[in-house]
Amino acid sequence: MRRRLLMLMVFGMFILSVLLVGCGKSSDEGTGKNQASEKVKLTFMAVGGSNQQAYTNLMESVAEQFNNDNAYHAEIEMEWYENQQYKTKLATLMTQNSVPDIFFTMEAGFMKDYVESGKVFSLSEAFAYDSEWFERFNDGIFKATTFDDKIYAMPMGQEIVITYYNKKIFADNNLAVPKTWDAFMGNIKTLKEKGIIPISMATQDAWVSGNLMLELSGGIGGVELFDAIVDGTTTWDDERYVESGKAFQEMVNAGAFPEGFLGLSYDEGRTLFTTEKAAMYAMGTWETKAIIGAMGSDENVGVFLQPPKKQEYADTHVGTLAKLYAISERCEHKEAALAFLKMLSDPDVQEKYVVDCGGIASTKVTIDENKLDKVTQQVRQLQQEVKNPLIAIDRQFGANIGGEFNNISVYIASGADPKEQFTALQKYAEQETKQ
Repeated sequence: MRRRLLMLMVFGMFILSVLLVGCGKSSDEGTGKNQASEKVKLTFMAVGGSNQQAYTNLMESVAEQFNNDNAYHAEIEMEWYENQQYKTKLATLMTQNSVPDIFFTMEAGFMKDYVESGKVFSLSEAFAYDSEWFERFNDGIFKATTFDDKIYAMPMGQEIVITYYNKKIFADNNLAVPKTWDAFMGNIKTLKEKGIIPISMATQDAWVSGNLMLELSGGIGGVELFDAIVDGTTTWDDERYVESGKAFQEMVNAGAFPEGFLGLSYDEGRTLFTTEKAAMYAMGTWETKAIIGAMGSDENVGVFLQPPKKQEYADTHVGTLAKLYAISERCEHKEAALAFLKMLSDPDVQEKYVVDCGGIASTKVTIDENKLDKVTQQVRQLQQEVKNPLIAIDRQFGANIGGEFNNISVYIASGADPKEQFTALQKYAEQETKQ
């Protein structure tokens, strides 16, 4: 009992030094000794692609504020990478045990191996000590970043996959926002007949196809199918996954996507929509500000949730955590790193994340709707309709099985037999689990 009490007292002193940021300055600071010494460097690495300028601007601003005023004489040095480039670099650094102090990650299976290999610092003790910090967050937000009852990463927000649409193109062609699969396919047919690209789709990055396949599976098998594949009570060759592949091919055969979509880059996919060559764009809510910026305003941009094949699954869609950050176990200045993470959850930063970046907050911060563009307002409403979010497969199952799911989604989109592809995925998954 005495040993446990002593440990708690020692840890309490450590966490207190972590979290009481800016409560006072030492006499050394007053005499300028600390200012003259070299600052502590904290390395930070994250995804910040061409479509996320508003977000990287926000983060650079928060880092500058932190660098100018923190109790640890610490300075954040930020590095940004495109999505796929980042995943490759992070995996390499993990292997080399050279992970940055603070790094972007994804939930569930993506980070599981990193956690189990001891590369990630647990946030649970800090949250337990500072209950005010923990209670800022939406209920259940840490479920997918918790392993063995410990929390290992903190999200700034949440994201859902939606369909952006051009209001003017819809109005000019007497199209309504579809509520059913048949209406959705009817809109595709009408647009194709008018010589308009129905949906911008660029699958050079395989995860784009993977997300659509997952979205389709949610509309066919609901969250029950997702839960079953996660807990192992079904297999990848489940007929509901095969049906999802057939639905994907139904869209392809109807001419839903641009010619050569299998080879189009991510940016080219967005550009087809923002230059009004495509009527719709199926993508995550992280694209909102990039789309509005490219189109000059929010006037002609609307959003909706893709209708399911089976109407009873209208509340099931792809949804993930956003801007998820973890601290490396090898970080030598964890107090400073924790202070920076806490800063990202501050109400003013969370408000800017929603207002300036079009994000969905991870905390219970109150947002003045009058500050939001029309698209972000609609996104926030749609997010309330998603009762059963599906974590992207390459996040849930990690790079190997998840990556192969994305690959077979591309193969199916190109015409491969769905049954054969999902059977092959099942065999691949069985081999992976044996290793």
